[in-house]
Amino acid sequence: MIKTIYASITPPGYSSTAIVRVSGELCVTILQQLVEKADEVLANPRQLVYTKISHIELLDLALVVYFKSPQSFTGEDCLEFHLHGSPLIINNLLRCLKMLGCEPAQPGEFSQRAFLNGKLDLTQAESIADLISAETTAQAKVAFEQLQGKLKDALINLGEPLRELLAELEAFIDFPEEDIPQLSLTRWRKQVVEVQQKLAQYINSYQTGKLYKDGAKVVLVGRPNVGKSSLLNVLVGEERAIVTAIAGTTRDTIEEHISIRGLCVKIFDTAGLVTDLKRQIDEVEKLGIERSWQKIKQADLVLYLKDASLSQAELQNEEVLFAEVKKQASQVLSVATKIDLCSVPVSNVESEISAKQQLGIKELRETIYNKLMAGKPQTTVYITTQRHFDALCAAQVNLNSALNLLDKATAVEACNSQAKITNLAFTFAPEVLAIELRTALKMLEDIIGITSNEDLLARIFSKFCIGK
Repeated sequence: MIKTIYASITPPGYSSTAIVRVSGELCVTILQQLVEKADEVLANPRQLVYTKISHIELLDLALVVYFKSPQSFTGEDCLEFHLHGSPLIINNLLRCLKMLGCEPAQPGEFSQRAFLNGKLDLTQAESIADLISAETTAQAKVAFEQLQGKLKDALINLGEPLRELLAELEAFIDFPEEDIPQLSLTRWRKQVVEVQQKLAQYINSYQTGKLYKDGAKVVLVGRPNVGKSSLLNVLVGEERAIVTAIAGTTRDTIEEHISIRGLCVKIFDTAGLVTDLKRQIDEVEKLGIERSWQKIKQADLVLYLKDASLSQAELQNEEVLFAEVKKQASQVLSVATKIDLCSVPVSNVESEISAKQQLGIKELRETIYNKLMAGKPQTTVYITTQRHFDALCAAQVNLNSALNLLDKATAVEACNSQAKITNLAFTFAPEVLAIELRTALKMLEDIIGITSNEDLLARIFSKFCIGK
């Protein structure tokens, strides 16, 4: 017998309402043991019923709803108790459920049961966790599209030509006395190339999809007192970092998340980069500077800040440090700060701002977004996880091998028809081609979860929160 599981699916703490979910074969028994209007609840599935919940003593007056298998999230009999959000009431109900033979749900166990019972494919199940953790509209949009089955449908359509080709190929394997005509080889090659091209689009979309899902790392760097912390505070909209006139105030990196046109941008304020020894640097600041260089290497975009109030000679000295940052970073945006203190435009910068007067901030946000998205492929379906990306790359390898076999077979067939050679070192083996195509197809099916092993499922669902 499959165990019946339970969990509070709302965050811990005090609230006006809390929900406890139950899934499994004991749901009817639990209703009969705990709910005063159990018959009414059972007679009206998917409808909330206001009733008493009691075991030895009254637990609460609550709304209870019953979902009869298979018309439920998990595909099993399910219950939901909508209680008053007192931790005492919730814990009393959880204790009663355990006494009645239920077991606490593991992280992601409800979603895993939904997948195993065919209510969700694996991409949809994974998207639930992404949707819960979404911080911006872009993250939520991509996750919601996958929850609707957009990626699943795309991968099924992508694999359909391979299934047709395999069916035709199996016929030739079953009847080896029949020669494979040149026309079939040419058509098969065309089918494989078309699948390859679509597959390449999905693989390339990972650059954009990963950025949408995980967010972009943007690091603020520059010399001490250049205005990094002030800019962070303006971008975040609150006094998040301490700002003083004392050089070296920021000792460690500070991370904050903002949304720019729906894209999650992780802003890092860093310790000022010091290249001279005019000011005594203590051990803590030295460690902070080392972390600044580490963040520069990890960043999707580095904002190199230059103080516009400095003299031209001082700004000229910035170029050596700026060149070193450009060498370490994948992408750099040069920004002139404190332009309210300078009447002359700063040369060799892409953006000019004043955090104090909030000048140029809106334009800077747009420039950051454009820099991050420049060259990133835009498509209707995005690959957002490493697992999906790796499987697609593996499938592409198999298709490359299949194409190589077909190219050789086409060349052999052409030579035979022209009677140019009589002894060929290569003979076409349809079984080998079938193996390559079948393996590529399996990679696509692994993403959806048509074929999956227990270890993979355990790793995926263990990342979910309890109650989902």
